[in-house]
Amino acid sequence: RLAPTEENATYRSQFQGPDVNFLRALISAVKEQREVDASMIAREDWWTLSMAALEKLKSVEDHSLAMIVANTAENARNARMRLFIVLAALIGVVGAVLVMGVMIMRGLKNTVTGVTRAARSIAVGDVSGHAPVTSLDEIGRMAISFNDMIDNIRSLASSADAIGKGNYDTEVTVRGPQDVLGIALSRMKGNLRAARIRSEEQTLALKEEKARLEQAHERIQVLIKEMHHRVKNNLQVIASLLRLQAGTIADERLQYAFDQSQNRVTSMALIHERLYRGDELAMVEVGPYLHELFAELVRLNDVNDRIRYGTELDDDLAFGLNIMVPLGLLFNELITNSLKHAFVGRDSGTIALALHRVDATTYDLFYQDDGVGMTLDQQQGSDTTLGFSLIESLVEQLNGRMAVNGDGNGTRYHIRFHTK
Repeated sequence: RLAPTEENATYRSQFQGPDVNFLRALISAVKEQREVDASMIAREDWWTLSMAALEKLKSVEDHSLAMIVANTAENARNARMRLFIVLAALIGVVGAVLVMGVMIMRGLKNTVTGVTRAARSIAVGDVSGHAPVTSLDEIGRMAISFNDMIDNIRSLASSADAIGKGNYDTEVTVRGPQDVLGIALSRMKGNLRAARIRSEEQTLALKEEKARLEQAHERIQVLIKEMHHRVKNNLQVIASLLRLQAGTIADERLQYAFDQSQNRVTSMALIHERLYRGDELAMVEVGPYLHELFAELVRLNDVNDRIRYGTELDDDLAFGLNIMVPLGLLFNELITNSLKHAFVGRDSGTIALALHRVDATTYDLFYQDDGVGMTLDQQQGSDTTLGFSLIESLVEQLNGRMAVNGDGNGTRYHIRFHTK
């Protein structure tokens, strides 16, 4: 009853006939009576009939087994086919998962690489970087957040650059109470604006004070120039008086003394003339002063072109009045002595003067002429003429030392003096 329809059909077609019917009747009798009447069938016939029925039943069994084997083989083929399909589907799913994994990993790698590159750029102060956004998952949202951070930093950097250039009206974006950079930059902008206002006020006050100082300086310069001009004029008046007085004196010695005094006054007048003519009111340049002094002394001593002179000076030699006055008088005495005494009885002569720096406060003065030279008494200092005594006094005023050498080839001075 539980067998398939085909098995039931085989059973009904093969397990039938008189022997099968008789066997069924015997089985029914056994079920009802629990025994078999011996008169119904002999033992041998019962055995033969039973074996024949069993043969038919066996054929049904064989057919059923064959069907089972065939169905089992079909089921096995179907199972293998389903297995292949399942394996193929599994391989497809695994391949798809691998492809998706590779794509996801590539996207993650690109995003992470972009974030890393942008972070390195920020670490060195470059805010031009940008992280690629390839998805909207957690990694993508991280990249978006990172880009927002870069945009914020870029905005703050742009505002800081504008503020650094002095544009204190630049708007600073503050993204909330936790935006420490924005708040700090905004506070810095306010402080710088206030500082600029104070600086402008101070600059204006300084400009006004500078204008007042410049006006005062100009007035002082005018007064100093006027003072030097008046001193120069007064000295020239004194020189003129000495010259006029010398013209009334018949004694040659007195006339020579007046001439010497006139030369000394003239040398001091030239110093003040250089001061009020130049832009520097406290310093006198040695080169131009010596040129004018030589020209004036040559004129006053009426030697014209008979005496040649030359100078050798270091660059930018200039001194204040406390040094220049005794130095100018020293130049005057040396040159006047040569013009008055060194070339007596000669048609020509040469004077050379050199002044060099030894260090910041020490100078060497070399003076020589090719005249008749000095006597032994003059070299040893036993000659107490006013000119030689004045030279020694002036060297002492300059904190200097002097060496003098004179012979038939002329007179030579080496004077080392100090400005401090």
